[in-house]
Amino acid sequence: MHAGAVALITAAAFVVGVFLWIGLWYWHQRRPLTVRSLFAVVLGLGVLCRLAYVFLTPIFYAPDEQSHFNYIKYLAENHALPIQAGPMGQSDNEWEYFQPPLYYLTLVPLYRVVEAVSHGPAATVVALRLCSVLLWLLNVRLGLILLKRLEVKDEFVWLSIMTLACLLPTYTFVSSAINNDNLMIPMGTGVLC
Repeated sequence: MHAGAVALITAAAFVVGVFLWIGLWYWHQRRPLTVRSLFAVVLGLGVLCRLAYVFLTPIFYAPDEQSHFNYIKYLAENHALPIQAGPMGQSDNEWEYFQPPLYYLTLVPLYRVVEAVSHGPAATVVALRLCSVLLWLLNVRLGLILLKRLEVKDEFVWLSIMTLACLLPTYTFVSSAINNDNLMIPMGTGVLC
């Protein structure tokens, strides 16, 4: 990507951020903001950021995405668990085969359906990424349940925790890519619940 394009995207993000803060301030002046309305804004931003990553990130551009995709593809085509033969970083992109298979097995039916109706991996990658976004939404729901069970009453603490779950930059990117962490995180939150 050219430096000019990066600068343009950064400037656009800055402008959007400024307008967001101005809009929140204006909204608060008309009617004081509640924690629920702020959470709705945070959740909406989390969804928008993830959808932008899903549709605007080039195919297999996310870290190890092609390796995770190849794992799902192998399971769908061979009906058996793969064996990792080579070291990490080889050009065959098969270095995720050592991972536990639950995430990949979960995505095999979706992979098969999308592959049957589309041509090329682009639509399949987008569908699998959207599944990752759904797993993030499950994690948000489990986080709300956990905070309720922990009886967190402080609104600032509650909103801070949920804001991290929705807008933490690395998690935002990972939860919009094909990655087995997207199942492990909600499973961990579920165990805590």
